[in-house]
Amino acid sequence: MLENLKYLSISNVNENLKISNVSVKYENGQSGINFNKIGNLRIENFQSQKINLIIRIQGIQELNITNLNISDNYEGYINIDGVRNLHAQQFFLKNFQSFSSFFWTGLKIENANNIYLSDSKISEFKAGFTQYGIFQIIVIQNSQNINVRQLQVEENYVEIFGSGGLSFYSCENITVEKSVFQNNFLKANIGGIFAQNVKNILIQNTTFNQNTAMIAGGGVYMVQGFDIVIKNCQFLNSFSFYGQGGGIYIHLGNNLQILDNNFEQNIGIFGGGGLLIKDYNSVLVKNNIFQYNLADQGGAYILQKSSNIEFIENIFINNQGLSQGGAGYVLAVQNFFQSGNKYLQNQCDLVGGAIIVIQSQNIVISNQIFQENISIDQGGAICIIKSQLSLFGVQFIENLSFYDGGALSYSLVEIHDQIIKNCTFNNNNAQNKGGAVQIHYSGNILIEQSEFYGNFGVQGGGIEIEFSNNTVMNSCKFEGNFASTEGGSLFIFEATNFLIKNSNFHNNTCNIQGGSISVIGTDSLIFKNSVIKYSQAEERGGGLNSYETEMVQIIESQIQYNKVGKTGQSKMGGGLYLYQSEQVIIYNSQFEYNYAYMSGGGIYFDNCQNIDIQSSLFQYNTVYYLKKDSLEEISINQILSKGGGIYIKNSQMDLNLKLQNLDFQYNSASSGTSIFIQQSLQRQISFEKFEEVSIVQDIGDIGLIRYFGSQNDQVQNLKLANSDTLIMNYLLVDNSNYIKTGFFTNEILINEHGKDNENDFQFKLCEQGTVLEEGGKTQCSKCQQHGNCPGGYKLNYPQKGYWRENLRSFDYLYCENNEEACQGKDQCLEGYKGVLCELCDYENGYNRTQDDLCQKCPNKGVAYVVFFSFLLLYLIIIKVSFDKINQRVYNGHFIRYIAKVWGFLINKEDLTSAIGKILIMNYQLLSVLRPKAFYIPGSIKEQ
Repeated sequence: MLENLKYLSISNVNENLKISNVSVKYENGQSGINFNKIGNLRIENFQSQKINLIIRIQGIQELNITNLNISDNYEGYINIDGVRNLHAQQFFLKNFQSFSSFFWTGLKIENANNIYLSDSKISEFKAGFTQYGIFQIIVIQNSQNINVRQLQVEENYVEIFGSGGLSFYSCENITVEKSVFQNNFLKANIGGIFAQNVKNILIQNTTFNQNTAMIAGGGVYMVQGFDIVIKNCQFLNSFSFYGQGGGIYIHLGNNLQILDNNFEQNIGIFGGGGLLIKDYNSVLVKNNIFQYNLADQGGAYILQKSSNIEFIENIFINNQGLSQGGAGYVLAVQNFFQSGNKYLQNQCDLVGGAIIVIQSQNIVISNQIFQENISIDQGGAICIIKSQLSLFGVQFIENLSFYDGGALSYSLVEIHDQIIKNCTFNNNNAQNKGGAVQIHYSGNILIEQSEFYGNFGVQGGGIEIEFSNNTVMNSCKFEGNFASTEGGSLFIFEATNFLIKNSNFHNNTCNIQGGSISVIGTDSLIFKNSVIKYSQAEERGGGLNSYETEMVQIIESQIQYNKVGKTGQSKMGGGLYLYQSEQVIIYNSQFEYNYAYMSGGGIYFDNCQNIDIQSSLFQYNTVYYLKKDSLEEISINQILSKGGGIYIKNSQMDLNLKLQNLDFQYNSASSGTSIFIQQSLQRQISFEKFEEVSIVQDIGDIGLIRYFGSQNDQVQNLKLANSDTLIMNYLLVDNSNYIKTGFFTNEILINEHGKDNENDFQFKLCEQGTVLEEGGKTQCSKCQQHGNCPGGYKLNYPQKGYWRENLRSFDYLYCENNEEACQGKDQCLEGYKGVLCELCDYENGYNRTQDDLCQKCPNKGVAYVVFFSFLLLYLIIIKVSFDKINQRVYNGHFIRYIAKVWGFLINKEDLTSAIGKILIMNYQLLSVLRPKAFYIPGSIKEQ
């Protein structure tokens, strides 16, 4: 026991010096111990308590300190300088306090070589100063070959500017392992480890828990570090209150590795809740877990002005960014490669639910998962601003944006090339645009071999692209996506050169237009070798909707089973709806089983300028139409659907039309089963080609092709290629005109707001009790006298007692000779036919009676029996008569009788002449009598 020790100094000792089992006590002020220029110094079991003790050790060749226990040291400190080999273990420094010094360090080691510090604990240091000052707990400076092992730095509290529990300045070859830094508070930087201008530093198997740095780096803060490895460490509940890097803050340097660490519940208020890396080159972050970290920017990490960075197989879960980047914030970074990472359930209150990338180049993300991330504004998973991003083999699952881009949001990337390849987007959701991907102002975009399933957006259930240049979508699949307005899988707005090829759009839906695709104001859309199938819109374009796209090309593609679902006049374009395109080219494509309620089951062309359709098939396309077997079955309120295959509206511009090598089969509509053309009177259609167009097995009311406009003669001269099989089509109302121009009976122009609609040729049908004989007027007439007018396409017919020449005639003639025979409704009484129903229907077994009635003849079998019975009886009578006459002849009496009757003598030997005359006489008697029931078979008549 050294009591009342004020000052002890030992210097210039060349021998080995050992000090052990020493307890120092001094209650009258500051006490000091100085060791200087000693060969080898060993200090063991040194204790001091409740003392103001300063220990200085300088110029020692080899220093060994074991079991140094100093507590309650007020304004005291330990300074070790110029030691070649330092081995210190079981350092226990507790409750060092300084409230008056301007610069103060609890333990400082400088200018040392080969430092080994282990099994030690530094705790409950406290410092405060009314003015600006610097307070540090442990400092190692200008030293090398440093190994810190099993060090505990705990419960230290510094209210003034300072740095870390353990600080390194200008050191090399540093290892910190199996240590604990917890519950430390520094009002300035670093609650755990601080390093500046260091090389080759390894921190491993160390825990940083509940450390607070008011400015930056709650766990680790490094400036100008080179060859840094942080491995197998725990960063827990660390906090940077006014700054960045709640877990780690690293600024300036080269070659950093962060491996196998756990970052959990760290907070960096202004950024980098778990990790911040700034102005750094060559970074590897691998096999780390970042969970429940929080920051304003980059809940898990910030990368800023750095280059050549790799993130490999990390997990980011439940991190939160208050403004940007729920997990990551990337700013001005070059060459950032991510692979095998998982971003799960991260959240940002503004943009980038998982990551935000700003003004960065060559960002590559491959083979990783983004799942259930949320942003309040843009980019449920990733938000990209003025940056270049390439994605390969990435899965985006159930990410959510309350604004744009359920998974990805690109903004202001027009000078950069973007790549999305071999990626999967499942069940992502955007409350505005781009259920999976939203792209604004982009440069060249390649989306290739990627799949989009079950995504939702208001516009563009899968993808929304605005103001893009040169987009290529190749070998992609879109299925089960939904948009509440337009573009069930894809919405394109004012893009340039948009190419879709080798892609499949299946079962996508929207509430307004473009069940799979909606394109507006785009320079060029090419849809090649692709399929749109089972998609649905409620208003227009069940498969694809195009609005003011200059050029649309559908090449070697299939548009099948698409539908415009709701009822109403504006429901059109089951397969495609194309509005005001300068040029439309459709080549070698199939349109099959598409449906629209009102118009254009396959395609609806609305004021397109040049339409060229070649070598394509249209089959089983339909608008609403119910086939009936007779006109009587048609409802007068039937839906007047138009254009089962194609509907062409030409009201605002002239049209150049080419139709060549087209097959229409099994299409149906009320009017224009395959093609319906509506042309304003002021416009012209140039039929540049109408060749090898065939229509077969269509079903409808009027016209396989129906035309309204001013070029009736030209349209009527069009020739269908299958003239020999046209009869195989079914037209119920008018089966005499396969190409129908103009109006039909009872078709009345619709009068809207008091103005005639003659220029648009919109029509409805006359109501019951009215008629329009020629059609095309604005008002139906009252039904003709002696006629019945059921309305619609049903045939008008004469009343009972009246007859007309044919079913289309409106001249009803009174049946004055037999009023009862004219039954009305174009029917004659049974047994009557012909003009005014005055002829008997002989062909059906009716014959005229003596009272001029047509009655049905008896059954032919009975007639034959009766005839042959009478014939037999007749022959018997003749035979009997012959025998009697013959007998009389022989008796000589009959010859005189015959002579008197016929006026000449008959030789009794000329029996043949006598018999012939008897037969003639009997036939004459029968002709006069004309028995009503006596029927002579036709075969006998002919003879």
